[in-house]
Amino acid sequence: MTSSSSSSSSSSCSIPEPPPIDKGEPVYPHVIQHLQIIKAAPEVIQIIGARREYGIAKYKQELKTEDGRNEIEDCLQEIADGIQYLTKAYIKKNANIKKLKPYIEAFTNLYNHFVTEEKKEEK
Repeated sequence: MTSSSSSSSSSSCSIPEPPPIDKGEPVYPHVIQHLQIIKAAPEVIQIIGARREYGIAKYKQELKTEDGRNEIEDCLQEIADGIQYLTKAYIKKNANIKKLKPYIEAFTNLYNHFVTEEKKEEK
């Protein structure tokens, strides 16, 4: 796993990434493998498949490792959007907010899994 020491400023979170290029290894099989390792809920695995299909329809390819986009920047932008949507649901007292729990847990557990794996690789 590679790491970068550069941090993102708040202004860079609004800069769109370029369209992806068709280069690199598909990410989907790795996502599913790691979600199974962390024992993610079935609905999480199901939505990942649906999002993969959406990406193929929109970009004419699935997410790939060398697609010319900055994966950390993309992730930061998506997390920032998710935080806003979560807060909107809270403000509106949306009872469906509890449906988000398995997805948030999977995200957190996956992050912790990757950090743990990275520490093992460093030794």
